[in-house]
Amino acid sequence: MNTPKNHIVLNNGAQMPLIGLGTWDALPNKVGAALDYALSECQNILNPI
Repeated sequence: MNTPKNHIVLNNGAQMPLIGLGTWDALPNKVGAALDYALSECQNILNPI
């Protein structure tokens, strides 16, 4: 049985989380609002470089 991956390993050995935001069926102007909400709720766990 395959276990879903929640990260990938970069060339330098660091792990990067896999984050998916399905946008192909989104209504106009909804993707930006969803992204703003997600970032505001998760700002304490994201580490911008």
